[in-house]
Amino acid sequence: MLTFQKYENNPVIAKPPEGMEVTGFRDPYVWREPDGWYLVLGSGIKGKGGLALLYHSKNLRNWEYLHPLCEGKEEDKEETGTMWECPNFFPIGDDKYVLITSPIPLFYPIYLMGRYKEHRLSVERIGKVDGCEHSFYAPQIFRDRKGRLIMFGWLRELRSAEAQKEAGWSGVMSLPRQISLKDGEFSVDVIPEAEKLRGKMLNSLSNIELKGDSFLPLENVKGDALEIIARFRPMEGKSFGVVVRRSENGEEETLIGYDAEKKAIFVDASRSSLDDSVAKHICYANLELKNNALILHIYLDRSVIEVFVNNKIALSTRVYPTRRDSVGVGLFSKGGKTELEKFEAYELGSIWK
Repeated sequence: MLTFQKYENNPVIAKPPEGMEVTGFRDPYVWREPDGWYLVLGSGIKGKGGLALLYHSKNLRNWEYLHPLCEGKEEDKEETGTMWECPNFFPIGDDKYVLITSPIPLFYPIYLMGRYKEHRLSVERIGKVDGCEHSFYAPQIFRDRKGRLIMFGWLRELRSAEAQKEAGWSGVMSLPRQISLKDGEFSVDVIPEAEKLRGKMLNSLSNIELKGDSFLPLENVKGDALEIIARFRPMEGKSFGVVVRRSENGEEETLIGYDAEKKAIFVDASRSSLDDSVAKHICYANLELKNNALILHIYLDRSVIEVFVNNKIALSTRVYPTRRDSVGVGLFSKGGKTELEKFEAYELGSIWK
């Protein structure tokens, strides 16, 4: 793969199938089966919904259109969008297949999981790939040498175009994540190799009780590049979790926690910045706690926050604090009683050695 020679008869697929009035036609994803190569293209049908077009080839040069791998429905447009960008298609578990796509105009990735028979996907479940709807987008999936399904995503900016131009850069890639089935559910977790970025331990705590409406600052833990692991036992707490990027006076802060009444994990960035030009969202992901335990695995990397919950749910967002002292970390509780069973915080190293 060090040198390439352009194929003189490009493009190998020049246009959509005849008679289709499509809303888009791009982003091929290729895989191999015993009878040759297959390719799925992102598309959509006007007035209907998203569409994944399936092609077959013996040699990667001559492609035959077969039929839709999967089609969205007009009545499901609010859930699945009208045009499917960046499709990825792969087997997962013993008998399931997943189509991941980034629908327009939703602009967050979804998965469609079901059974793959006669080269068609029969969808049984639809869900979000990431619990936050605003930054993580257009993920790409591949299978590594260990057989794991590895996913990278694009973390889009939530600040103005002017701010991006002034900074001189725009957008970053997420940490690599592993996709799997856990108890039959689509699950996402950071890959264990991310521990190689772990630096000096800043603090370690255990068996701390948080009561009522309380905030506990952690004086030894400060920074904008941290790895944090916190395990909670909710008990009677209504809302609890970890605060990051907090200024000394609390003007700026981002909360990462669990809402027991909503039965959902959340990232609350509504007070993350004093800059009114940046987007500040609150996002939720449904989570029914089992064994009464909540594990938050948080990666904080300047403007990036990636949270992995109970080794199965990911939430990603961007924050842009304005104050230099917005590097504080703490624990919070609202209502009732919560026990922090274990807490660890590390400096987060750079990938650039």
